[in-house]
Amino acid sequence: KGNKVIMGGDVKRVNHQASLLGVKLEEEILHDFPQFYRVDDSNTALNPVGLYGRKLEVKMLLILSQVTRMNNIVKAVNQAGYDTCGVFFSSLACAESSLTKKMRDDGCVLVDMGARLTNVLVFKDGYLRHLEYLPWGGDHLTRTLAHELNLTFDLAEDIKKSYATVLPGDLKNEEEILVKKESSYLPVRRDAVCQAIAAEVEKLVEGIFQSVRNSGLYDQMNAGIVMVGGGSLLSGLMEMIEARTKLAVAVGKIDLAASKINNAALFSAAIGCAQLGFKKSQSDAHLDPANGAARWPVRLVHRLRELYQEYF
Repeated sequence: KGNKVIMGGDVKRVNHQASLLGVKLEEEILHDFPQFYRVDDSNTALNPVGLYGRKLEVKMLLILSQVTRMNNIVKAVNQAGYDTCGVFFSSLACAESSLTKKMRDDGCVLVDMGARLTNVLVFKDGYLRHLEYLPWGGDHLTRTLAHELNLTFDLAEDIKKSYATVLPGDLKNEEEILVKKESSYLPVRRDAVCQAIAAEVEKLVEGIFQSVRNSGLYDQMNAGIVMVGGGSLLSGLMEMIEARTKLAVAVGKIDLAASKINNAALFSAAIGCAQLGFKKSQSDAHLDPANGAARWPVRLVHRLRELYQEYF
């Protein structure tokens, strides 16, 4: 509508339109992250409010979920006797509890290694810039170990947690593990345990490295890599990732009420979901007309100012 000043309402409208274009009928938006705005096909800005222009575009990162799957999860929670105040992407919840604002601003990679998948999230300037998932997780390594050594899944899981390592120096360890099979004990060399999962671990580490490279922000990851999830506790994994990526790698930490939580990497998703839920409840309370009735004159003046700049 001619050359005009871009207002907050214009940004909301272009964000809404981009969300509609990027979602299929069977999908639901969990989170949306505007990456940048382009004004008149030339100028780019993180916040275009106040600039003059005729055309406004946005590049947006959407995290989606299947509607039916989400409805089934919510229904299961309701049938268990609980209400659902919000649904969040678990790896984003991990970032909420494990990454500080400074780490997100400086550039940081969050690697959330779960049972079935490993999610790689790249943050820069306070925003989520890139997201990839890898088809490897803790259960994948356990199944590989069970197959190679002819063990049950549960027994392979226990051996992986207690004896498995990916450090090259430990592969020469001649220690033997006594594995109970039926009524007898079978000795298994520890280096055989390590070699059984070595190839799969190498694929995982290479996948993490390529995910960071694909983000185009590899050289800006000043805060390094943070590992969360039960799979990240595998002995030597962080050192191997650090050697491959040339980035500092640390396990995720959570500091609540000045008391450290042991094995925080295992609980970061649950704590992050609680934090996101609390923020959402605070936001909903702020938008509640009963709580914000005294602010209506401010909102009215703001809206009148937008209308005036829209048409004059």
